[in-house]
Amino acid sequence: MNKLLMILMMLFMALANASDLDVKVSPKEPVYNDAFEVEFEISTDKDINEEPSISFEPIGVEVLSKGDPSVSTRTTFINGKMSFERKLSIKYSMVAPSSGYAFLRKIRVNFAGEELKHKNINIRVLQNARRPLDMFVRAEVDKEQFYAGESILTRYYLYAAEEYPVSSFDVLKFPKLGKFMKRYHQEKMIPERVSFQGRTYIRRVIYTAQLFAPDAGTYFIDPLSLNVVYSDRSSSSTRYGFGIAFGRTKKRSVRSKQIKLEILPVPAANMPKNFSGLVGKHNFKLVLNKQKFLANEPIELQFQVEGEGALELYDPPKIIQATNIEEFETSSDLKINQDFTAIKTFEYTYLGRGDVSIPQKELSFVYFDPETGEFREELIDFGPLEVVGFGQSPTPITKNEVSPKDESTAPIVSDLQQKPSRVFAPLYKGINSFVFYSKHLLILIGTLLILFLTYLAIKQFQSLRNRNMNLFETIYKRGLDYSLFYQVVQKLGSGDNMQKVIEESQLPKDSKQYLISLVHLFNEDYKGRKDKRRIEIQKKHFQAVEKLLKKKTYESDYQLSSI
Repeated sequence: MNKLLMILMMLFMALANASDLDVKVSPKEPVYNDAFEVEFEISTDKDINEEPSISFEPIGVEVLSKGDPSVSTRTTFINGKMSFERKLSIKYSMVAPSSGYAFLRKIRVNFAGEELKHKNINIRVLQNARRPLDMFVRAEVDKEQFYAGESILTRYYLYAAEEYPVSSFDVLKFPKLGKFMKRYHQEKMIPERVSFQGRTYIRRVIYTAQLFAPDAGTYFIDPLSLNVVYSDRSSSSTRYGFGIAFGRTKKRSVRSKQIKLEILPVPAANMPKNFSGLVGKHNFKLVLNKQKFLANEPIELQFQVEGEGALELYDPPKIIQATNIEEFETSSDLKINQDFTAIKTFEYTYLGRGDVSIPQKELSFVYFDPETGEFREELIDFGPLEVVGFGQSPTPITKNEVSPKDESTAPIVSDLQQKPSRVFAPLYKGINSFVFYSKHLLILIGTLLILFLTYLAIKQFQSLRNRNMNLFETIYKRGLDYSLFYQVVQKLGSGDNMQKVIEESQLPKDSKQYLISLVHLFNEDYKGRKDKRRIEIQKKHFQAVEKLLKKKTYESDYQLSSI
């Protein structure tokens, strides 16, 4: 009998010293494509010196992230005896891509030499929420059908109920948007109060992308995932979701739903032969430096198009097509406006090789209007243009020869009238022609030599100046490219990738978010371009990097001086 009692007491003590594992799903019935939390909670009386190893088999769910472990301790007194209970909690953020049932199977936790097991978890995933959500991310577009090449402005918004003021957030996963041509825009995150499905929320834009579908078909707007830090109740001093909030600080993962878009082809019926390929309203402008030229004199022409379409893909149109005019060089520049339109400017240089006379005419440019489903034609004036050979006097242009629509050429006509073109007649110097031409040839060679030496001196001066200019002065003066950005991130520290280095730095959160957006801009769009232009920056965020680097240098110098 005594032996039986001893065995029972030993068994009871062993069970009392064992750790317990509990797994909780919050909310119990999540909505598909909405992030939810799975918490692994270990109750133990042992010292917690290391993080447990957790393994499970997810079926019908995707793991978004794993949170940091949190430990809580409870002390109790029973009959004068003190006991401790410790709880270790680790939360996972997950999402179910479809409604129905999802499962967590083969749940195992190795902790302090023990293997803890838990029964399988069955999760019922709803098609729609039973009540309005407290917090969510939503991708919003204007409509569900677009034409190929049409601008698709996509904004990702964070919605938070008024009683859940948001203090900060981090992007867990940016949308890939792989099939689209993309432009990224940095908009101010100004909170606004909106009503959605009968509930009032504070909404702020998190991420903005302007997309263009190159071809017809079915496309998807990929989800955006966030980690949000918020309070469970707000105070009267809290306005627009930010401010002082009393209550327990919490963290939640949220994810937007995928959006399906149908992309229609531009109608082939009634498509004009000179269709530019641009979709959306566009304006066209042509500027000619003057209208009378000598043979081999550069003919400089500027053509500009502004509008909503994918101007990155727009090639320079043929402006001048004449037998004796050669297209020498064409360059282009693209500028993105704050209203999501763009301006593309082409600079043409032609050379007239002989006599040419082009009368005044109208050039036609056609774009497709997605609002009306019709092709629109824009007409711009061109000419007249005349090229004459050496030894001939160009005929002065009268006011009647200039189109009243082309205002940019009017002042140039006035100059031509007031300053008649010089006549280049053949030169002949008789017996001393050899000496005459030799003298002029020496003058020409000497002039070219001086110009060449001056050019080398200027290049050397610029090289020395650039060498002495520090990294940030270069960025502020000339703009940012991938190489300069890589050097900036490299100064912040070392890591597996640039995003990780930025996240682990001591920069302010808004500066981290801005620099991370630049990482995605360069990685997904900018690095793939052949024309690697510099981009404009928000200077305050790079000044924050400078401040941090100066602080690190000062601390390093101080430590050295104190040794």
